[in-house]
Amino acid sequence: VDGPGQPAAYAAVSAISIDGLDYEYGITDVKTDKDGKLYLWLPDGIDEDDVSVTISTAKSSNADLSGLELSSGTLEPAFASGTTSYTASVDNDVTSITVTPTTADSKATVTVDGATVVSGTPSEAISLEVGENTITIVVTAEDGTTKTYTVTVTRESAAPGPSDPETPPPAADPVQSEENPGFTVIVDGVPHEQVAESTVTEDNGTTSVTVTIDDSKLKELLAEENDHTVVVISVTSDLDKFAAVLTGEAVKAMENKQAVLEIETPIGSYKLPAADVWIDNLSAQLGEDVALSDIIVNVSIEKSDADTIQVVENAAETGQFTLVVPPIDFTITAAYNGKTVQADKFNSYVEREIPIPDGVDPSRITTAVITEKDGTTRHVPTIVIARNGKFYAVVNSLTNSTYSLIWRNVAFADMEGHWAKSAVNDMASRMVIKGMDETHFHPDAPITRAQFAAIVIRGLGLSENGTTSAFSDVTPGDWYMGAVAKAHEYGIIQGYEDGTFRPNRTVTREEAMAMIARAMQWTGLRTEVSSQDAAAILSSFTDGAEISGWAVHAAAAVVSNGLVQGSNAELHPKDEITRAETAAIVQRLLIQSNLIDQR
Repeated sequence: VDGPGQPAAYAAVSAISIDGLDYEYGITDVKTDKDGKLYLWLPDGIDEDDVSVTISTAKSSNADLSGLELSSGTLEPAFASGTTSYTASVDNDVTSITVTPTTADSKATVTVDGATVVSGTPSEAISLEVGENTITIVVTAEDGTTKTYTVTVTRESAAPGPSDPETPPPAADPVQSEENPGFTVIVDGVPHEQVAESTVTEDNGTTSVTVTIDDSKLKELLAEENDHTVVVISVTSDLDKFAAVLTGEAVKAMENKQAVLEIETPIGSYKLPAADVWIDNLSAQLGEDVALSDIIVNVSIEKSDADTIQVVENAAETGQFTLVVPPIDFTITAAYNGKTVQADKFNSYVEREIPIPDGVDPSRITTAVITEKDGTTRHVPTIVIARNGKFYAVVNSLTNSTYSLIWRNVAFADMEGHWAKSAVNDMASRMVIKGMDETHFHPDAPITRAQFAAIVIRGLGLSENGTTSAFSDVTPGDWYMGAVAKAHEYGIIQGYEDGTFRPNRTVTREEAMAMIARAMQWTGLRTEVSSQDAAAILSSFTDGAEISGWAVHAAAAVVSNGLVQGSNAELHPKDEITRAETAAIVQRLLIQSNLIDQR
C-alpha cells in the first residue's frame, strides 16, 4: 500500500478494513520501510488481489487554547490554558472589542460568541455596554470534545462632564425596588396572586431577587388541597441570586401535606420535599422552645462568587477535567435571634436542575461535581435531559452544596476488549472508581471491603469525609477511614461481631449484594422481597441454594432489580467479586435508579 511520509506516519494506525470486514491491528501487525510503503499481514484465506485497505487514525481530543488576546484591556488572571474564566476592564470610550483566540491544536475549531474564528486571528468587533459584558469562547477538538472559556469585560461608566459638575457619583449602597421581577406562585397547577411579595436588589452589577411567602395565605391554600401538593415559585427575569423566604411554620404546614416546593429560575431549579428540610431538627438546633413561626427559612440558588470559581478552576486543572458550566450554590438555612443553621443533609435524593448554556454540546457533559473548599472534588449523580428545545443537567444529591458541570473522559488501556469496558470507563470518567495507575484498572483483580465501601459511597455522591470510626481496625490515617465511616453512617456496611471491619479482606459476591441492597434503600429501588418471592427468584440459578441465609433477601432484591445477572445460570455467591464486576453493579444501581444515564 503506497502511503505518504516516513514510517512514523503509520504509528497511529488503529483499524484496517478488508472487503468490508474490520480487522483490529496493533502496531506489531503493521510494518513500513524506508520507501514509505505500508506492509501488513493478512488473515488466512484472504486473496491479496481482492484487498482494499482503509486506514483510520485517532482524532485529537485537545480543546485547549494556547493563547487569548483582547484588542483592549488586560486579562486577569494572565492567560493559562487550564484557566477558563477571565475578567478585563476598559474605559468608557471603548465601545467594542475583538478577541484573538489561538488553539493549541491546529485541527481544533473555535467560536467567539457563536461566530467561527480562524485560530490566531481577531474576531469580529463585539459591542460593549456599560457594565459587565461576558464573551464566550468555545474550542471544539477534532474528536468533538469542547472546552469553554469566558471573558467578562467591564466597560466603565462615563465620568461627569464639565457642563454638569454637580452630578453626584453613583450610589455605593444596594438599590432596592419592589417591582415584580416576573415571578409566579403556582399551587397544584393553579397560579395565585397575593401569596408572596418580591424585592429586587442591584449591588455592584449583581441582581438579587427575594420572594417572601405570606404564611397565612399559603396555609389557607394548603388547607384546600389534597396531600402531595406541589408549590412552585417560578422566576423568569435575569438574576444572579434568588432566595425564597418563609417561616418554619409554613414549612411545617407543607410537611404535614407531604408537599413539594419547586423553585424555577434561569440559573437553576430546586425540587424540595418539605419533609427533607427537617424543620423540627433545625428548630432544635436553634434552641429550646423556639416557635416555628419565629424561624426564618431561606432557600437560595445563586451563582458562586469569584473565590469559589477560582477553587473549582484550580481543581479542574489538578483533576484533569474541563469546567463546562461554572458553579451554582444551592443552600437552605434557618435563622432565629441572630443564630443561623444550615440544612445540608437529606433523607432522600433532592433534585436540582442546572440549565446548559446554548452552544454547549450536551453530550460533552459527564457529570455534576461538588468541589470542597480544600479543592477536593466528587461526583454527584447526573442525567442530561431535553425540554422545550433546551438541555438541562438533572442533579440528584443527598446533601446541599455548590455544583459545577464538567467534561471528563477516562479510558483504561487494560479495558480494551473486556466485557466491562463501557461500565468501567464510564464510572472512572464520573470519578466513582479509580485505576491502579493512570492507564490500568486491573479489572479481574479482587476488591477489598474498604475499596468496595469507597466506590459505593462515591457512586451515591457522598463525601469520603466521615470522622467517627465504629470499628477498632479503622483508624485516622487510613486512606479509607472517611469512606468507611460515611458508609457506616448511611447504613451500607456492617462490621463483625468482634467490632472489626477487616478493611483489607476481599469481598464475596453475596457480601457485595448485601451492601448494594442497603444502598438501594437510598436510591429508591424496591428492596422488600418476601421469603416466598426470594426463593422463587433465586431458584432460577443452579447455585441459588448456596447463598447464606443472611444474604438471601438482599440477593433476591438485587437480582429482581437487574443489578446482578449471574453467569451460565449461576450466581457464584461465595466467589470474590472483581473490580470490573463492582464497577458494573454500581453503574447498574445508578442507572436503574434513574440517577445517571446510560453511556
